[in-house]
Amino acid sequence: MGNGSSRGEGRGRRDTNPEAGEDKEWTFLATFERQYGSSTHPFFYTCRFPEALKIADEERKFVFIYLHSPADRHFTPAFCKHTLSSDRVVQYLDDNFVTWGALADRGEGRQMAKTLLRPGTFPCCAVVAPAAGEDMTVLQQMEGPMSPEKLVEILRRTVEDHGLAFGHERAKERKRSKARAKEEEKLREEKLKKKKGQQYY
Repeated sequence: MGNGSSRGEGRGRRDTNPEAGEDKEWTFLATFERQYGSSTHPFFYTCRFPEALKIADEERKFVFIYLHSPADRHFTPAFCKHTLSSDRVVQYLDDNFVTWGALADRGEGRQMAKTLLRPGTFPCCAVVAPAAGEDMTVLQQMEGPMSPEKLVEILRRTVEDHGLAFGHERAKERKRSKARAKEEEKLREEKLKKKKGQQYY
């Protein structure tokens, strides 16, 4: 994933029409970089959230969600300038997470703020684990001001506490998927044999 310190363009599908709509993937990143610059920040995946979950599942990582509220003038500016853009946080996120951001007042970010995370204050961050299909599990949610050291400490503890269980659960899911595929193949073979047997009568 790289060090992320100069990846202003992000990764994933980019919309070719910046005026096309309010919930496009580029909107959060453009807003963030307009306010805080593009030289140093985590490697935000510029894709829809289900795609970020899929990438995390494939890479066996958790997703770090950052809900950004441009209207918040109390804690968000300091968090973005001094915590989210610190070298320590950038490196830890880029090495261990699929990082995804959204605006809390539009598109997927607004939906997430209203139905999943429901933050009481901003900034709001969360760590989620991919589950079967497009489901997910919220492992940790953080709100309000936070130092780089505190954020990395919480993230590291979350990975340590849930990483092993997450790996075991994904292994069990793969085992169940293989068992289902094997059973389906067995049923197809039995139907084929039955069909061939009927042709002789």
